Amino acid sequence: MWADGGFRAGVIYDRSRLCAGDLIVGPAIISEMDSTTVILAGHQGAVDAFGNIMINPV
Repeated sequence: MWADGGFRAGVIYDRSRLCAGDLIVGPAIISEMDSTTVILAGHQGAVDAFGNIMINPV
């Protein structure tokens, strides 16, 4: 993926397969039918009990 001015190795996740408690460390792409979420390096996403992805710096 292209981020921070260069190509970065990242993981692609299927949003429908994420569960509460999952932790996604950036760089990562989360793909779903109608949107795409990007988590940059230095950030992580945590899936909460409602299925929201809370993205914060680490």
